[in-house]
Amino acid sequence: MKRREREELLARALGGELDPGRRTRFEDLLASDESFRAEWEQLRQAGDLVSAARAEGFGPHFSARVLARLRSERTGEHGLADGLMRLFRPLVPVTLAVALFLAVLNWRDRDLMSDGSSFLEITFAVPPVSVETAELLEM
Repeated sequence: MKRREREELLARALGGELDPGRRTRFEDLLASDESFRAEWEQLRQAGDLVSAARAEGFGPHFSARVLARLRSERTGEHGLADGLMRLFRPLVPVTLAVALFLAVLNWRDRDLMSDGSSFLEITFAVPPVSVETAELLEM
């Protein structure tokens, strides 16, 4: 008997899916083949261990979330987050270009900032934190 046939027979026996013809073949192999019997015992013991192990939970409403996701993927519908990502993804390069442009402009006009200003304060045109700045901004 080929290895693949043996594995299929063992898997079907473990799942209780043997038809009468395969059932007799399985019982004959158990009676006559020592290695088949040992393989069956190992598989049965592993199945017993798995069924005796406590199942861990995935949190509340996990199965509902998974089913909703599968349905949306099957039907081609997308959620709000997917729609927002598709909407704003093309704007990322434009936003970065504008931020870089403004940073360069602020850097060119750095003489408007005080002498003790840091690189980030100059680049983003943020006045240094001081008591005078707080009073000017009425904080």
